[in-house]
Amino acid sequence: MTAGRIAALRLWTVDPATAADFYRERLGMALLGTVAASGQDGIGLHRLGFPAGPRGAPVLELCHRPASAERIVPQGRDGERPMGYWKIGLTVQDIGRAYTGLQKGGVKVGDPPHQFRDIAKLCHLEDPDGYCIELIERSGHPPAFAGPALAEQPLGSTPIWSQITLRVKDPAPSLAFYRDLLGMRLLARMPVPDYRFTLYFLAFTDETPPDPDLEALDNRDWLWNRHYVTLELQHRWGTEKDPGFAYHTGAADPLGFDHMAIAARDPDGLVEHAERAGFTLCRPADRENGTFLLDPDGYRVSVGENRTEP
Repeated sequence: MTAGRIAALRLWTVDPATAADFYRERLGMALLGTVAASGQDGIGLHRLGFPAGPRGAPVLELCHRPASAERIVPQGRDGERPMGYWKIGLTVQDIGRAYTGLQKGGVKVGDPPHQFRDIAKLCHLEDPDGYCIELIERSGHPPAFAGPALAEQPLGSTPIWSQITLRVKDPAPSLAFYRDLLGMRLLARMPVPDYRFTLYFLAFTDETPPDPDLEALDNRDWLWNRHYVTLELQHRWGTEKDPGFAYHTGAADPLGFDHMAIAARDPDGLVEHAERAGFTLCRPADRENGTFLLDPDGYRVSVGENRTEP
């Protein structure tokens, strides 16, 4: 049995109510609750999830601090330092239908759905803060869980939250953290030579791909039909050889990605093991209670037994 799951993703937003309306009305998520900010530095939250999604699916937390006016840069570059957080990915049954529905709803979508190399048929859009959302078409049968009628779904089918994507400087220490320490399974490796990057997909799962070759093309349709979220790591070739290279993690000015939450069967044991292995622990007393691990790029990963409350 897998030792954990990805429980939540927290992103900074300028206007959480506007952003929450976008995720509800355009993507079919449901507002699960709000937390009002308290005190001068209090953080307010809007929490969303897919109501028809599989059990244990992660929650999207949109956070803001009304008492101050932080600068938010969701992706790309801030000056000379590239932002490390990239996107979330959703799989849909008919990407053409989803694209048409988004256009009719006034959502700015990038290029029309297209086959990107031998990876997937996909397209991209942005939320009100500029965070990237990738839609991927899945093949085969609809999800095995019940959902509203297709006519009631903004994207034309029940979407699956399939990826959280982070850029990493060096895949070797990142895999040592997410695979070897946290216990995630490496499901696929996808080199894209003409763009000079490689994608690594990991998940908390007991499943194994149909082909043991993690670069096998036949595994890709299988991957897009999983009913759990994967962590996608993008490594741009050569960054591991540059001692001065670092991604902006988004947890400090300018803000963006705040952290990813992991629900573990034995969180205390995991934290102790991480500390013995030399990974950095972070307990930000000025912001919120909890224990955070810092991955090799400095992304914050919170560790707990449950993620029903922020």
